[in-house]
Amino acid sequence: MTATATRERLIQAARQCLLERGHQDCSVKVIAEQAGVNHGLVHHYFGSKERLWLAVMASEAERIRASLAVPPDRFLEGFYVPEWLQRADRLRLMVEFLGLAKALPEAAKALCEQFRLHRQMVHRHLGLADETTATLVCATLFGLAIQSGLDAELPVEAAVARLLGMLALSRETRAEGPAPSTRRQR
Repeated sequence: MTATATRERLIQAARQCLLERGHQDCSVKVIAEQAGVNHGLVHHYFGSKERLWLAVMASEAERIRASLAVPPDRFLEGFYVPEWLQRADRLRLMVEFLGLAKALPEAAKALCEQFRLHRQMVHRHLGLADETTATLVCATLFGLAIQSGLDAELPVEAAVARLLGMLALSRETRAEGPAPSTRRQR
């Protein structure tokens, strides 16, 4: 097995362990066993279990970025509805990543960077007026992701459609310019 393949197997095994056990119950030995390699290779390739968690986070971020390769008008749909919101493992990973961020400053930094990149992508792809609007959109979608992981009957598609409608209305209003003032001049 090549070094790249071994490294990838360890990342996938660590991801699976996160999903099945949570980060606090995943030992290097368990991860290595799931990957079918010697546990010393975790330290060889990553230096520590904490660095392996960072690699899992980076791998997941790359997976998300790949799902964004859609036309701008389908950006939210491609990012959040079929891939993210419809998969329970995404919710579990989000929860685990938040737990890792609380325990590991480097994980917190990596997660903050991922959120920043998401905001920038949302801002750019949706042509939003400012980054504050992108922050609100991302927070709304993140909340939908959490809720849909818990409530399979949540009307996610309707909520995303409403959000897109609100954004379209906001863009139209911006294009028309400010509304004339109704205040009387004295």
